[in-house]
Amino acid sequence: MKAEVISSSVVRLTGSCPTRAIVQALEPYSKGSLVWEVPPGKVPAGLVPPALLALAQRAPLAADGAIEVPDDLWEHLFPYQRDGVLRAVHQFKGRCLLADEMGLGKTLQAISCILHYRLPTLVVCPAFLCTNWRRALAEWGAQATVCSYGKVELGEWGMVVVDEAHYLKSRETQRAQTILPLVLAARYALLLTGTPCPNRPEEMYTLLHALRPTLAPDFTARPSARTTRAGRTGPRSSSGCSGVPSRCGASRRMCCRSCPPSCSTCSTSAPTRPAARRWPACAASSTRRWRAAASWRRR
Repeated sequence: MKAEVISSSVVRLTGSCPTRAIVQALEPYSKGSLVWEVPPGKVPAGLVPPALLALAQRAPLAADGAIEVPDDLWEHLFPYQRDGVLRAVHQFKGRCLLADEMGLGKTLQAISCILHYRLPTLVVCPAFLCTNWRRALAEWGAQATVCSYGKVELGEWGMVVVDEAHYLKSRETQRAQTILPLVLAARYALLLTGTPCPNRPEEMYTLLHALRPTLAPDFTARPSARTTRAGRTGPRSSSGCSGVPSRCGASRRMCCRSCPPSCSTCSTSAPTRPAARRWPACAASSTRRWRAAASWRRR
């Protein structure tokens, strides 16, 4: 089954139940075919990892009066948004990654942090979101410089907010090399994205390094982070071998993709000469009919 934390009071379970006892326990919380929305305390044991349940059951961070945000904006926020702002300011000291899904109000959380710190702030976002950011900042009386990824304004900024931060997942791109030094140099930084690692875990290394270099100091220290959804791994060795085994159709041997002919890490599992192909009878007959039709058209 698949478990998803919807809020502090709801855990959504989808998929087929392993036993009949679990089906009976989840029956009062059914929301349709193979969908259940269960309170964290009522989730049957073994279905959800304990760490995920602890995340759903954690108590909101108590406000200590140190958040300097206008009352109308603070009352406009949902409880989970207030908790996010409190944690960004007090727990993570103004440098954190907001990875809520789209539509949950990351922009208002960032504006709350901007109003709290009241420092020269740079907001970097895609060009199609610049107007939305300027409108939201003006609505709540926040001051910030808004620019797109292609027109970053360099300077000394006390706070940097990067919207759609997954645009920086590749540290070798020009936009990443321009923006990352600004994030590292700023005293406070907020990275906003609903998809922090779309393809593989290593895509989060750039974001984590920008926020806390001591947390992710080396991008190549953990080869397992390069594992993709298909289970293939990256980094290439010094010989040029990518380490990804694939069947070479010409020589019937195991080799690595894009490896040089002199690669010593590739092991030959069969003679270099290809084995004779055995075609099924149906495939052979269809091939003969296709060749006959092709020769008739040439006539």
